[in-house]
Amino acid sequence: MIVAKVGGSLFDHPQFASGLRAWIAAQPGDAILVPGGGTFAEAVRDMDRLHALGDDESHWLALRAMDVAGGMLKAIVGSAARVPNCFEFFGSHDSVPHSWDATSDSLALAFAQYVRAEKLVLLKSRDGRIGEDGFVDGYFSILLEKQPIPVEVVDFRNWIESQPPASR
Repeated sequence: MIVAKVGGSLFDHPQFASGLRAWIAAQPGDAILVPGGGTFAEAVRDMDRLHALGDDESHWLALRAMDVAGGMLKAIVGSAARVPNCFEFFGSHDSVPHSWDATSDSLALAFAQYVRAEKLVLLKSRDGRIGEDGFVDGYFSILLEKQPIPVEVVDFRNWIESQPPASR
């Protein structure tokens, strides 16, 4: 079983839904998708900047935003992959700081570690490396060091574009 964090910045790609279904079908085993917050979490971030909501409140609102994105993922993939309820899971297994230093990348890693996934796949909007400044959040490397797990990065926009038109 793998855990794949689906970057919220991918949701606006016209072939995102068909590309995600094709990617899941190409995986050798079961996949659990952890949604990024995308524009939903950005709205929380904007409101935090504007109204000083605070780290703790912003954390819980961002988890709810991830669940909104997760609802969209469930509608797209149906029974092809599982999508956890992030608010519920992290309400019971709170293992990341309540700050913008720990975003959906770290949350997906914490989830993958908890379920003892074979690996974590980060489906991103661009190519990059884990240690590259700004590619993942600031807490990701700390979590990974505490409990190592294989991490694969997929430039998913490029992956979608490289698929034959019939499979998109």
